[in-house]
Amino acid sequence: MDYNLDKAKKHFEQVKPMIACYEQHFGPYPFYKDSYKLVETPFFGMEHQSSIAYGNNYRKGYMGLDNSTLGFDYIIIHESGHEWFGNSITADDPADLWIHESFTTYGESVYVECMQDYDAAIRYLNKQRWMIMNMHPIVGPKGIRFNGWDNDNDMYYKGAWMLQTIRMQMQDDDKWWKILYDFSTTYSHSIINTDTVIAFFCRESGENLKPVFRQYLYHKSLPELMYTVKKKGKNIEMEYRWECDENGFNMPLRLKYNDEYVWIKPNTSWQKTILKGWKNPDQLDIDIDHFLINTTILN
Repeated sequence: MDYNLDKAKKHFEQVKPMIACYEQHFGPYPFYKDSYKLVETPFFGMEHQSSIAYGNNYRKGYMGLDNSTLGFDYIIIHESGHEWFGNSITADDPADLWIHESFTTYGESVYVECMQDYDAAIRYLNKQRWMIMNMHPIVGPKGIRFNGWDNDNDMYYKGAWMLQTIRMQMQDDDKWWKILYDFSTTYSHSIINTDTVIAFFCRESGENLKPVFRQYLYHKSLPELMYTVKKKGKNIEMEYRWECDENGFNMPLRLKYNDEYVWIKPNTSWQKTILKGWKNPDQLDIDIDHFLINTTILN
């Protein structure tokens, strides 16, 4: 609106580093021929191809709330991410709408990482973690114009955390960023589905990520690490397995002891490992700050 023009000129400057960040990790802005616009509206916001509806009243966060201390406008950052995921890459059925929302919500943390660092991105994701419900699968029933579960935002926050968890599992950020970039550019201006996403990430990573994707997308429960830990001489003995719904689930996981990290690779059968030089079982931590899992200690 004309009476907000001067305010908008200053506030919308955050678009420039956002576009640069997204192009670095997701590929070129998909609609250069159509331009990029923010259009002031009387409602909060909505993604539209090359023309974002903007109604956040020139505030940080979401109407001045929710992560406002991070210093950016949620509507600008989130809705613009949909230019890549939603408007360019589009799901062929509303049941797969997670393709739009999970990647875009994860993109918010990518923006935080660009503007600050990885630790800040993890803090941002952890602020969203409490909104994960685990009441329904993320992928809905197909062929019925599915409109989502009531009061369930898991395709946003759980889906974003699924991507963060897969990134950690890869243990190779260069590979992760290349796969994310290649996924976005390969399917730019395309209509795809969940199977397409899973097949691409499996093929490009050289890993069987299908059980991980399926556990988070097709089942409501999180994978749960069941474990025991006890002192054994000068070391720690740990037994562990995954409790989950998906056959073949064997996602690697990171442990921490003081400032030292070690990786284990649980599956659905009990395994045992000796953690040499780790003397105090009470100081062993499961890295739940970087993985979306549940844990249960049995002793």
